[in-house]
Amino acid sequence: MLLPIVLLALYVGRRQGEILGLRRQDFDRENGYLYFRKTKKGEPDHVPVPPAAQRVLEKLCAEGRCDWVFPNDSLTGPVKRISTAFDCAKRRAGITNFRFHDLRHTAVSYMVMAGVGYFTIAQLAGHTTPTMIEQRYGHLSPKHRQASAVLFGSYMDRLTGESPTEITDVRMQPATPIVVQVAGLLSGGLSLHQVEAA
Repeated sequence: MLLPIVLLALYVGRRQGEILGLRRQDFDRENGYLYFRKTKKGEPDHVPVPPAAQRVLEKLCAEGRCDWVFPNDSLTGPVKRISTAFDCAKRRAGITNFRFHDLRHTAVSYMVMAGVGYFTIAQLAGHTTPTMIEQRYGHLSPKHRQASAVLFGSYMDRLTGESPTEITDVRMQPATPIVVQVAGLLSGGLSLHQVEAA
């Protein structure tokens, strides 16, 4: 059960309690949305989720034996604690000084580095304000701001008839490798595609 929990944390950037509290009906398969009934802000939230997270949720919901996405052993409610399994996975992977909440920081960091706007990140990750994102993660975005400026300049070059701007040196690297790496560590070396096919 730990691997899909970790994958969801990486892909949606939500808090552990929000993920563990998911019910099967909280996943809108048709539109690719997740409904969080209880958040830290004290109000429900409804957010889109990336395709890989949707595939994880589709498999979990299809195999579900009760109302909860991550049920406890008696199937009477959600699992409450995953710290033992998480600590065991960290030991096996040789990872130290890493909390489950750091998966949330990882997700938000890669959203910033992928060029997602602060306001959008705040909505997706359930932060109170975009200012919190900028203050905490703003140092990650200078290269991506530069890349955005070059891409915008290239667009304007086409409009104004100027010589095209060279953009090959500032392209952003995709975030997939870190996700596959973490998934592989927690699943004994399996790739994300192998996990989804299992």
